Amino acid sequence: MEGKVDEVCGIDIGAERHMVAVLDEQGEVLCRSSPFGEDASGYARLFELLGSPDDCLVALEATGHYWRNLFVALIAKDYAVAVLNPLRTARFAEEELRRTKTDAIDALGIARFAQQKRPRTTQLPDALSEELRELERLRERLAEDFASRLRQLHRAVDLGFPEFTRYLRTLESQLATTILSRYPTAASFRSVPAKKLARVVYDSSHKIGEELARALIEAAEKSVGAYHSEPYRPRIKYLGEDLGSLRRRLKDLTREVGRKSTNMRLAN
Repeated sequence: MEGKVDEVCGIDIGAERHMVAVLDEQGEVLCRSSPFGEDASGYARLFELLGSPDDCLVALEATGHYWRNLFVALIAKDYAVAVLNPLRTARFAEEELRRTKTDAIDALGIARFAQQKRPRTTQLPDALSEELRELERLRERLAEDFASRLRQLHRAVDLGFPEFTRYLRTLESQLATTILSRYPTAASFRSVPAKKLARVVYDSSHKIGEELARALIEAAEKSVGAYHSEPYRPRIKYLGEDLGSLRRRLKDLTREVGRKSTNMRLAN
């Protein structure tokens, strides 16, 4: 923060409760670590303790996602806020430990870091950029969920109908999950007529077709898969349904990310 400051505030971020400490310009303690909650009354207590935002620098660590609501609230009140990389404050704590024998990365330690290092203030991100980042994070989480479900499905199919992947090599396709949602193990195929299986629709308009239907039924008759009972049937069925749902969500998110990316380019 450029220019003079009368107070430096350090905030130690927690999940439901934070700690705040305040120093003056010379590093003298004005307020030792004091708790406040991650709620409206807690924020009101903080603002009352801090007083005017004029000539006040607030420093806090980017701990998980827990700092973000507080950051927005401080910016809205016109406080100068420096969001710190925890690696920087950890290195500072090591220096303090060697110099003062006090390992002080708490609210007071963060305040001392800001008082000595005067980190740059952090600006509120552009709304469109923030939305895009959140969509990307959500898409990444859904992709991880999809990969996890797919691994579980492969294991379950290997036990109940290992020959299945000779005909549909990847289980992530909508064709594979549609079939497995209805017929989860080799035993499920043995009683279904080929024409009925051939008429099953996937991807809204495509049918499985008789050639694949007959091949799967013939393979099921000779399958070495030995796991057909509970809980294998519902497990495969539910995994197939989960993959279908996740696939649709990922498709929608990809479309939305593309739309917002286009809007951002046009805005710039």
